[in-house]
Order: sequence, then structure tokens, then C-alpha cells
Amino acid sequence: MRRLSVGIYFFLIHGFAVAFHIPSGCAVEWADVMAPASERFANRDTPAVPHFQKHVVPLLGRLGCNSAKCHGSFQGQGNFQLSLFGFDFLADHSALTNKASSEQEARIDLTEPDQSLVSLKPSGDDPHEGGQRFNVGSCEQHLLLRWIESGAHVDLTASNPDPKPNLASDVEREFFLTEVKPLLEDHCYECHGYQNKKGGLSLRNRNDLLQGSDNGRVINLEEPDRSFKLSVINAENPDRQMPPSGKWPAEKLQILEDWVMMGAPWAEDGEALSRTNALQLQKLHCEPSELVFDEDDQPVKLRVIAEWEDGTLEDVTCLARYQTNDDSVVSITKDGMANFTGEGDTHIVIYYDNGVAAIPVIRPYLSRGASPRSNAETIKHPIDQYIQAKLEKLGLQSSSTCSETEFLRRLSIDLTGTLPSPDEIAKYLQDPSPDKRLRKIDELLNTTSYTAWWTNKLCDFTGCNPKSISSLLEEAREEGYVKASRWYDWIFQQVDASQPYDQIVQG
Repeated sequence: MRRLSVGIYFFLIHGFAVAFHIPSGCAVEWADVMAPASERFANRDTPAVPHFQKHVVPLLGRLGCNSAKCHGSFQGQGNFQLSLFGFDFLADHSALTNKASSEQEARIDLTEPDQSLVSLKPSGDDPHEGGQRFNVGSCEQHLLLRWIESGAHVDLTASNPDPKPNLASDVEREFFLTEVKPLLEDHCYECHGYQNKKGGLSLRNRNDLLQGSDNGRVINLEEPDRSFKLSVINAENPDRQMPPSGKWPAEKLQILEDWVMMGAPWAEDGEALSRTNALQLQKLHCEPSELVFDEDDQPVKLRVIAEWEDGTLEDVTCLARYQTNDDSVVSITKDGMANFTGEGDTHIVIYYDNGVAAIPVIRPYLSRGASPRSNAETIKHPIDQYIQAKLEKLGLQSSSTCSETEFLRRLSIDLTGTLPSPDEIAKYLQDPSPDKRLRKIDELLNTTSYTAWWTNKLCDFTGCNPKSISSLLEEAREEGYVKASRWYDWIFQQVDASQPYDQIVQG
């Protein structure tokens, strides 16, 4: 039996859709949480040292420096380009430490940190088209200056660090993407790509490749010509030869040998190289986890705690970015202060590093009179119980059960994207069975129309179109059409096999 999504279920039965939040539990009592950067860098002479990924890059994002309207744009501003929202740490570090177009100052001055442009321009001490981004003597300026004073290091240390950083040139990246990657995809990914790890070898990224297999290292960067990977691909013995399909022709072997001799440079289409070496953010914890305003409620200060892969906890409220999905219900300041503005429900979205968290916000419709009568005792299904709980918070009464014709029309449109045929309507209405709604749901969930309709939806959600896939310049190329078709086919297979959504997301 296929599983019906929660949102559709409620829409079909009650006649309208209401987004709702399933609580994750009670508020957590935090211990050993590192104080926020606003406190640790409040004074200029602080001994604290910022971390490039945890503090510097998020600060640049909070200040708007790496946004699409500033240095994060495709061409950059003032010959200074940062990756959009800080997705490429190595590129950003390189851009910050490179010489600026100005002949008077450097972006980073290790001998005289106070003369660094990254401090002078956003503080207003040097002409800046983006205007003043922080005050002189602020914690933001102190953080940047302390990072420069400490050596302006990149500080990328993953749990399995790359033994030789991937500092590939543009030519090497292009060589990997056009020559090497297609070979790996055609001959190696079936056993070692994506979630496959045959023999302990994974080719998902360069770091996994350098970790080797159950037999040890497959790439020897110190002595490339002695690499195990080359030896097994060159092997004459069929029992030892890889791939099992047969020995590669000389031109393919030469491509792989040239790549290993280069140091095995790696690149991903549209993905930052440095993410494979970055610290991994496990989760963003938000307090409170839900905002329910009453008529006289005062503003609420949010708190955001980052949990890293090594178990470190840090208060990053002052480094996170905030956004309200509906400012007619709630507004949010850059410091995380939420203010009620009207009735309704929405979410506050929080961004930090590569993490995104959403806090549900509810303000009851008190202007509509008294709160509705609760009928929770008559509700059996757990989904309906969550929905009823939210309706009561909003001060709304659930709709009565819809008619059979309304149900069939809504069900057909939502599940298959089409209206029911006249014969289908007649057959359904003549069915006296009390469970005919559930049986009709199962029937439509097992149709090709359902699979095709929801494949289209998932492809829309994931941006599956030739333009966005093939080029940042929005040019639809043949490569884009091929990849879009492959993506559609893969999603279709997952939906047709009733693969759970969380497993589809994991790939």
C-alpha cells in the first residue's frame, strides 16, 4: 500500500489545507554551550580566536557581503567575488587573502590588521558602495580583526581530513569534469558510486577516494605510478582486473594516469570542493521551538544553538540570519527578536552555515470571537489530532466532512492531477461500502497517473530543468536535457516503488 502525504490527507477530508508542526519534544536544558561571539569578541583585546567556517563566513553572510546583490553575485562587486552565501570556503579564503584592486591597502593585512580593507570598508572608515555594515569597535569588527591577527587561517578540519588538500586549478577541474568523471560514472559508479561501497571503496568525493578500500590506499599521491587503482585497471589477470567488464583501451588508461599524476584533482558540478573538508553541522536547535502569541504578548528573543559533528555546542544567535515567511503575522529583526504583527500562522526561517531551521508562529484569530469547541475526544487518527491541536491554537473550527462527490474530485486532482471520468463518478457513488474512501485512495495510489503526477511535482521542487542543470547562465544545453531526463526517470522509479520520502532525499 502506498503512503499518502499528511497535507493531502487533511485537505481531502476536511476541505482545506492547514500547515501544522509536529513538536519534537520539550525544550532541552543545555550544558557546556559556548558563549555567543557577540560576548566573546565584545572587547578588542579578547584572547578568543575566531574559526573561519564557524564565525567569519557566517558573519559575512549576516552582513550581506556574500549575497547575490553584493560580492556573492556572479561577477562580484569591485573585483571582489565571494561564493554565494559562503558555500565555497576555500574560494572565499582565497578571495579574502588575495591582493585587492586598490593600490593603497590589502584586503587582509597580517602586519597591520587595522588597515585591512575587510575591516575598513564595512566599518565606514574607507569608501564602500555597500555602505556601513557595522560600527567601529563592534563585536563584528573585533571578530574580523582577531581572525586576521591570529593568521587568517582557513581552519577546515573534518573528522577524516584530506591528506592532500584539493587545490585544483581551473584547468585541472575542467579535465576532471570532462574527461575523468565520465569514465568513473560509466565504469566505476555501479559498485563504488553514490551509496555503493563495494570492497570498502567509495567514489562519492575525493576524500572518500583517498581513504582507500579494504585493501588499503587506491591512490598514492606521493608515488602516483605505484597507485593500486592503476595497477588493477592495467591488470592482465581477469581475477584481479577492475572493472570486471574488461580492460580499458589505452586512451582511457592514459586519461586516468594523467589524472593521478596531477594529484587526483576533483570537482563537482555546482558544488563547492571545500565542503568535503568542512566541519559538519549536525543540527540547529532553536528556542523556543514554537511561537504562540496571545493578544498582549511581548516580543520574543530567539536563541539558536549549533551542534557540530564533534559534539561541540555553540550559541550562534548573533551569527545566524533570519527571515519571516509572512511579515503580516510576525516580523523578525536581524538580532532574532520576533514581534507579533497580525493574526494567522507562518514560520520564521533561520540560516547558519549549511543549516536551515524553521520555527512555527501562530497568532489565534481572536477577532472572530470565542475559541471553538474542542472535539478532540472524537478524533482517533494521530494526523487529525495534530491538525485539531493547531486549529484550536488558531481559534478555528474544523470543517465538516465533505460530500462524496467533493471527496472524489479533490482526491483525483491531488493524487493524479486529473478529474474523475463520468463512469468513475457513477461507479463510486453507487458503491454502498463504508470504507470506499480508503479503497479509492489505495486504487489511485497504484495508478501510473499518480506516479507521473508526483514525479513531476518532485522534479519541480528539485529544479529539474535543462536550463538550471546545465548552466548558471540559463542556457539549455544538450547536457542539461540528458541530466534532466535521467533525474526524472530516477524519481519516477522511486515513486513507483513507494520509496519513503526520507530515503528519496538521502539518494
